[in-house]
Amino acid sequence: MVFVSFGVAIYTFEDGGFGWTGHWLLWLLLAGAGWLGYASGHYHVMSAGADWFRDGQFIKTYELTSVRISGYAGGWNLILKDKDGREATTHYARLQSNPRLWDLVYNGILHSICDGASVNRDAVIKLRLDKIGLY
Repeated sequence: MVFVSFGVAIYTFEDGGFGWTGHWLLWLLLAGAGWLGYASGHYHVMSAGADWFRDGQFIKTYELTSVRISGYAGGWNLILKDKDGREATTHYARLQSNPRLWDLVYNGILHSICDGASVNRDAVIKLRLDKIGLY
């Protein structure tokens, strides 16, 4: 929306009014700018390796000190903090929707919990830690 608003402001200023609205090419350019703005806001990258996870912030999954899950209006967030103080927050459902990525992160979470990482009650329930005998 910002791209389109910016374009309308420039066209209006340059034309000295709204005479530009009769040119179909300018409307096409504004539609393209709107699509670019929409598409750029819906691109999200998460990645993981054998002992790390990245969703905005890079963390070491086998060196976690805190594993929390908190609810919000749209679902659940998984909040992971490692021994170096780095914290990554990601949408729990989005992470679980990629089985290979989830397996890497979940194994690191389980290792860290067995190594003494703190866990909140929502994490125990959502990660089913009670079902596997950890809580």
